[in-house]
Amino acid sequence: IVEAAGPDNPLRRTVRNLGIAVVATVVFLGGFIVGESPLTRQPGPYLIAGESRSVSPQILDAAEFADEHLPPHSRILVDRVNATLMAAFGHLDPVVGEINGIRVSHVFFSKTYDKEDQDVVSEDAIDYIVVDRRFAEKEPASGFYYEHDEPSGGKPISSEAIEKFAALEGLQRIYDNGAIAIYDTTALRSLP
Repeated sequence: IVEAAGPDNPLRRTVRNLGIAVVATVVFLGGFIVGESPLTRQPGPYLIAGESRSVSPQILDAAEFADEHLPPHSRILVDRVNATLMAAFGHLDPVVGEINGIRVSHVFFSKTYDKEDQDVVSEDAIDYIVVDRRFAEKEPASGFYYEHDEPSGGKPISSEAIEKFAALEGLQRIYDNGAIAIYDTTALRSLP
């Protein structure tokens, strides 16, 4: 009985080690669950502009097409999440920021192709535009598609803004899988 109360008892060490392991596991999992954004928790359904949950077969197919058919380091306009995949798998260079004081994302929000859109494409030497048609269906899970202060206000992009690319003179659709379309801007860039 005196042995059972001793500090070096194997049973006591086992219970103590088990207790430490349980506490460490609870702390680790609790920190992970509480600290992890709901957008990045896996598994989960597809989310529009939802970080890692925005990866879909459609964008992976488009990135594979880019890798096989487009020149590496071509300059592209694309949303923030799909830009990562197009860069990593397609070896393309996503363009962000402003050109002549115009946000490059303006091209995606304007309902008609206007002079500011043309300035972005021509002045920033954009080679391709990648359009995700699903952005007209639901609001972005992260609150934005392209940049924090974009004009979407966390709402879906208008279908007119998404569809304007399909009929735009000088823009050639070179890839389309129903959700994602890639347009070549070569002829468009030379327009005044």
